[in-house]
Amino acid sequence: MVGMDAALWSRLPAEVLEQVLPFLPVRDVCRCSAVCKRWKLLISTPDFGTLCYRNSQALGRCYIISRYLVKPYDIEWSDKMNYYDTRRTTYEFGWSILDLETKRWYTFKQMERSFYYYNYPSSGFVAASGGFVCEVTSGEQVMYVHNPLSRSRRELINMSIPSHRTTNRYYGMTTLVVDESAASYQIFFIHKNFRGYREPTPDSDDSNQDIEDDDCVVTCMNIYETTTLQWRSATNPPLEPGLGVGSDGSSIMFQGRLYVVLSSYEHSHYWLFTYNITEDEWEDTNVYLDPQRMAVSPQLIVSDNRLFIMSFEATEDAGRRLYVEEILLAERVLSTMLQMTEEHVRLLFHFAEDVDDDDRNSSQSSEENDPEIEAFGFGKSIMLLSTENGISTVYDLESRLWSEMPRHPMDPSSPRCELWYATTPITLRPPSTN
Repeated sequence: MVGMDAALWSRLPAEVLEQVLPFLPVRDVCRCSAVCKRWKLLISTPDFGTLCYRNSQALGRCYIISRYLVKPYDIEWSDKMNYYDTRRTTYEFGWSILDLETKRWYTFKQMERSFYYYNYPSSGFVAASGGFVCEVTSGEQVMYVHNPLSRSRRELINMSIPSHRTTNRYYGMTTLVVDESAASYQIFFIHKNFRGYREPTPDSDDSNQDIEDDDCVVTCMNIYETTTLQWRSATNPPLEPGLGVGSDGSSIMFQGRLYVVLSSYEHSHYWLFTYNITEDEWEDTNVYLDPQRMAVSPQLIVSDNRLFIMSFEATEDAGRRLYVEEILLAERVLSTMLQMTEEHVRLLFHFAEDVDDDDRNSSQSSEENDPEIEAFGFGKSIMLLSTENGISTVYDLESRLWSEMPRHPMDPSSPRCELWYATTPITLRPPSTN
C-alpha cells in the first residue's frame, strides 16, 4: 500500500477484496485484518474463511501446529501434590505454526488461564483437521475446538468425555475429522490402558458413567457428532479375550476410514484395525506388527496417499533403531522405507551423547532416554520432529533425501515450557470455529 492513496484501498468493493485476499499467505491475511475495521469484518466471515481454506488446499499449503504452555516460576512439585491448597496461578497458552512452504515458524500468545496449584495442566494432546484443532488437557474436564488464526475456541456442548476410571479421566487418543461439505465434524476418542470390557448397567447412561472397576470399560471408542451434539458409543474392536488394551497406540484417517493401532495391556501384542464409520464395523487388517519393533509407541502417518507407520526397535547392541515402513494393506505386509540406528538419530537431531554404554544397555535407562519424536506426513514427504529440542527434518519419499527445517522457536528443554503437536499437518482457516 506504500505510494498509493489509502482512500483508494478503502473504496475497493468487497467483491474485489474477496477475490484477492483469500489467495494471500496466512501471515499476510492476519496482517490485512489489522488494516481497517471493514477488512477485519470481511476476513472474519465464514464465507471468506471457506475461500481461504479451499485456496490453500488447491495450492497445497500445509502447516505444522503446536500448542505451547508456559508455566509460572513459583510452581513446585510439592505444590501440585497438595490437594488442600486453594491458591491459583496463571499459565500462558499459545500457538506455534510452521509454514512448510516458507519454512518459517510463527508464534503468538492466545490466552492466559488460571488453575489451582494441584490441578496443574499437563499431558495435553491435540488433533487437527480442516483448519480446526481439538485440544484436551489433564487440568480440565472439557474438550475445545480451536481456530488458531482467529484465536477463538469453542467449548463443545455435552463434552464430558466418557470415562473408565476416575483417576485418569482422559487417557486415550483423539482423531478429529472435518466434513467440509456438511459443515460438521466428528471426534473419535479411543480409550487406552484397560484390561477388558465390562457389561453396561441397564439403568444408567453407559456412555458417560464412571465405571467403578478401574480395569474395564464398556466401550473402547466413543464418537462425538456435531450434528447431534452428543457422544455415541461405537462397537468394540475384535480384541483377543483377556489381553486388554495398553498405553501404546495411534489413530489416523486414511481413504475415508479410521485406522487404529492398539497394543495389548502387557504390550505383548499389537494390532492394526480399520473402522468403517458409516457401518460402525471394525476389521482386523491382519498386518503383523512385531512387538520388538514397538519399543516406543508407534505412530501412523499418511503421505502421498499412502499409509506408513513409524516405530522403534529395541536392540541389545545399537539401542533404539528407528523404522518408517509403508503399510501395504492388500499384501498385508510392511515395506521398510527407511531405518536409522540410535546413533544416527542422535546425530540427525543433535541429541547429547551423554549416556554411557552400561546405562544404554539397561532397560530402565533405555526407556528414560528414548528419543521423543513426532512424525507427520504432507505432500510426498515425511517430517520427523524432536519434542526434546524442537529440531525437525523432512524426508522426501521420491528423492529419498533429507532437508532440515527451522528449529521450534520455543525451548522444549525448558522445565517451564510444554509443547503438544497436532497429529497431522493442517490447512489453516481464518474464520470462527462455528
